[in-house]
Amino acid sequence: MQRKFDPKVFRLGYVALGTPDIERTREHYLRSLGMAEVARGGDGAAYLTIGYNHHDLVLRPAQRKALLHVGFHLKPHVTVG
Repeated sequence: MQRKFDPKVFRLGYVALGTPDIERTREHYLRSLGMAEVARGGDGAAYLTIGYNHHDLVLRPAQRKALLHVGFHLKPHVTVG
């Protein structure tokens, strides 16, 4: 029996990347994709947006480049657990 396809995710929320060089990576996204910086975290993280959400990309200090996590917008009235 095949499971019904019923995703709980409405859309991608944001992506968090680790980078050893925040400033260089930040400048790349600002210059190449036209993103804007909206905030800085206490740990040096840079929060960037394409203009529709508070932030779409988070750049966090890390020893090497990495995908740290992804955030999703869930459909209304969805609970996870």
